[in-house]
Amino acid sequence: MEVPQTRVVIENCAIATMDGRRHDDTGAEHRSGHIAMSGGRITAVGEGPAPASAAAGARRVDGTGDHRGGRRRAALPSLPGFDGSRPVRRFHDPSPGAMVRVAVAPCSPFSVSSRLMREMAELARGLGVRLHTHLAETREEDAYCRQTISRRQALWIGTRGGAACLGRADEIGALRPGMLADVALWRVDTLARDAIARHAGPDGPDGDPVAALVFGPPAPLELLLVGGTPVVERGELRTVDMTAARREVRAARRRITAR
Repeated sequence: MEVPQTRVVIENCAIATMDGRRHDDTGAEHRSGHIAMSGGRITAVGEGPAPASAAAGARRVDGTGDHRGGRRRAALPSLPGFDGSRPVRRFHDPSPGAMVRVAVAPCSPFSVSSRLMREMAELARGLGVRLHTHLAETREEDAYCRQTISRRQALWIGTRGGAACLGRADEIGALRPGMLADVALWRVDTLARDAIARHAGPDGPDGDPVAALVFGPPAPLELLLVGGTPVVERGELRTVDMTAARREVRAARRRITAR
């Protein structure tokens, strides 16, 4: 994998490093800090401007699975001749910093048989890859999570928790020197979020950028870096020809529905 050597510095932004305890609910560690990246990895994170000495494409985990034998067989037909090991052998890259990995991914438990779930688990163990399925898909579960999870815990689930689930907690999910430079920068200074993020109390600013991001309306994505390379800038995907991508998706859909 070619690693970009360009130095990237982001300054004057609130930073939640997600590098502390799981249930630490302090919000953002740095109200106006910096992140410096070089060689595809984070080299410095901290308060204030970056020190002078601080030194593309998306990172993916694709799923291969089946949904035979469940109570919803008519709605979820199985692909004939399915072999879940083929995509793993063809595309899975277990090396550190890999851009593409493949997990065994049977459909949700209510859509498959117990036998299939066991078979998929055995397949994942045999291939040395992760196992994925769908949980927490009901309105009741969603409402429960909204009532019981704090802003910091919600951000942990989407960062540290997601990285651990993918088996990549030592590479991504937190902002600290040595981690891969996968960094997202959201705007929380828009009209819909600024009052939460930058509230000024009698003793000075006491706003909460993490609360503005987690509990506010979807925040605009200003910049998304993968390995230090810009993938999204000002909400626009920069690594794909969208017109060509739409054509490819339509063609793939026609091939699948024709089977």
